[in-house]
Amino acid sequence: MNDPRQDPRPERPYDERRYDERLDDVRAPDWADAVAASAQSGALVPAAPAGAPAGAFEDDDDAPLAPEDVRGNLRRYARYQWRDYWQRRGFWLAGAALFGVWLLTWIAANRGGRGGPVGAAEMTALSHVLFALGGVAAGLIGAGGLVARERERGLQRFLFAKPVPIVRYYLQGLAVNGVGSLLVLLAAVLVAALVLPGVIPVATVFAGAALAYVLASGLTFLISTLLRWDAPIAAAWLAAGVPLTAAAYNGFWWAQPLRWLFPHGPAVAVFEALRPANMGDVNSVAQILTPLTGAALVGAAYGLACVAAGVAVLRRRSIQT
Repeated sequence: MNDPRQDPRPERPYDERRYDERLDDVRAPDWADAVAASAQSGALVPAAPAGAPAGAFEDDDDAPLAPEDVRGNLRRYARYQWRDYWQRRGFWLAGAALFGVWLLTWIAANRGGRGGPVGAAEMTALSHVLFALGGVAAGLIGAGGLVARERERGLQRFLFAKPVPIVRYYLQGLAVNGVGSLLVLLAAVLVAALVLPGVIPVATVFAGAALAYVLASGLTFLISTLLRWDAPIAAAWLAAGVPLTAAAYNGFWWAQPLRWLFPHGPAVAVFEALRPANMGDVNSVAQILTPLTGAALVGAAYGLACVAAGVAVLRRRSIQT
């Protein structure tokens, strides 16, 4: 008769002597170096130490994840990020977009309350401006709190349940929010084009809004890796660049070097370099499309540079602080 105290489950193959030998082969400095290197690369699971023999992690629960496991975990988080975007951001952004379309149609019909319709060329220019501002607002909403809010609420601890590289996780969140926000902007542009036929060029208006989104979301993402209240700080940064750039072009010496810290400085410089010689003869957006495109591309490059800087911060900063 079997002893009732004996565990009926099959015994896991375990060689204590072999396990001790593997531990002896992995020296503490090598393990510390491996953890430090993994932290810099943004991985939640440390890679095998440099001094570990082949198969040192065999049968261990804390072995580094295989690439297919990382991809599978990222896909699972992507579904959560997509659902979370529409619950917490996309719904409000869609409402704001509908309000913007209504405002555009009201201005077209009432000339801002002064009576009389607005000309087609004037409405085309106004639609570019309004949807570019909408792209900035969408960027602030889409990337706001992406890193800072999870760190503040302690949600980053759940990443240890299904480990993934921390940098790829947050970049994926930024991309998921970007896809959702751009879909909302595109839908708003299409609705406005249907309401105001022949007035809104869908391609150029949406391109301007998308480039504005890249600028605002990239800046917000960088600030989110460093500070709380990232979206308000990013909005204040973008707003402060307007008078500072104006002061620089009015000859104030102290504003000359500072304007290059903001996206407005290089964007305005590119616009000035590409604009027509006589701006008084310009009566349509098409005539200044090239300088506007150049300025928008500079703003988008500023946003992408901010994303790269945010990645560098994530690689060096602990996810707990």
